[in-house]
Amino acid sequence: MKNLGKIFEQNFRKSIPETNDIFYYRLKDSASSYYGGNEKLRFSQDNIADAFMFYTNDYANLLLILEFKHHKGKSLPLSCIRKNQLVEMTNASKKSQVLPMIVVFFSDVEKCYSLDIELVNKFIEESNRKSIPIEFFEQYGIPINVEKLKTNYRYDVKKWLYNI
Repeated sequence: MKNLGKIFEQNFRKSIPETNDIFYYRLKDSASSYYGGNEKLRFSQDNIADAFMFYTNDYANLLLILEFKHHKGKSLPLSCIRKNQLVEMTNASKKSQVLPMIVVFFSDVEKCYSLDIELVNKFIEESNRKSIPIEFFEQYGIPINVEKLKTNYRYDVKKWLYNI
């Protein structure tokens, strides 16, 4: 069975325009991801996120730290975000021109949003829910337009970057 999260990451990567304004680097998966999520592996590393994207425009240079999530249903369980990711992305968000984000594709409704890690923290602090509803993403997140192809999706990364 194919990992839908990895397919989402690959489709997102293929959606990035080939331009000198964008540098994208996907971090290597930890060993634990190859053994069914076994976090007790001796030499397993826990990455801050899935990828880094450096983006420059007329106004700023931004380092985006991106954690991708593919999810069915209309909410993202908080258990999908590892504690070390939340801590490290929050620490990174305190740096100038660094923007850590969770990028979620809700496949049941074919909608995609990015959400700043500070807004994830806000939700956790102000809510007693165990998942972030799609309505929170709709209200506070940045939408990423989705185009369905025959078997995959394309994401309007250029417009999304413009809206950041």
